[in-house]
Amino acid sequence: MIISKRKTSKELLFYRALSFRDYLSEQEGKKLSVLERGYEGECIYDKVFEQTSGQTVLVFRDIYLKIEDSVAQYDSLIVSDGEITVNEIKNFSGLYRFENDKWYIRDFEVPDDPVSQLKRAMNKLKRLSYGSPLNFKVSGKLVFPHVEFSLQTSDRALQDIVIMRSGLRGYLKEFQNMYPGRHAEAIEAAVSKHIIENPYFDKKPILSVSEKVCIAGSAAVLSCEKVIII
Repeated sequence: MIISKRKTSKELLFYRALSFRDYLSEQEGKKLSVLERGYEGECIYDKVFEQTSGQTVLVFRDIYLKIEDSVAQYDSLIVSDGEITVNEIKNFSGLYRFENDKWYIRDFEVPDDPVSQLKRAMNKLKRLSYGSPLNFKVSGKLVFPHVEFSLQTSDRALQDIVIMRSGLRGYLKEFQNMYPGRHAEAIEAAVSKHIIENPYFDKKPILSVSEKVCIAGSAAVLSCEKVIII
């Protein structure tokens, strides 16, 4: 069961709106491209999930949780009895390598470490578990849904948490036979209490009626429902 559906983020809608007005600087154009690519990857993941896992587990998509005094964003949370699985989705393409705890594409170091992001997200949920009587397990995977992503690494710990496009269906099928009982429902309720709006982005463009129509049309064209899985 999908508890929270994925929506086009306010930040992506904002940059789409700016693009209709031809206001995009080079930096804004790059930001829009990154957001579009990320959303596309999340939509691919969602489609594969729905084709393989069905409605047998409880799923949160694209949520922000405030736990204690800090906030974390989650691409996908899968709740089963006694466990939450974090799926951090990265729509990278090209040949990457991981060595000495750093990510590289060609000779360039990737500034954001996906492993650190996953660990941070998991640790927030572990705090939630420790602070409640539910005592649930927290696990996580890095999911790379792009068909043209490949990774070179000899790090066994990383290999254990990476799911690439070729293995995505097989991985998600593992959730087919999991059914949410009372424990899962209690975990879902605890998580729901901590959901907040995105606290990091509150910009709103001033739009004419015609621009709003154009943006609404583009959102429909680029929605998850229109994604085709190859």
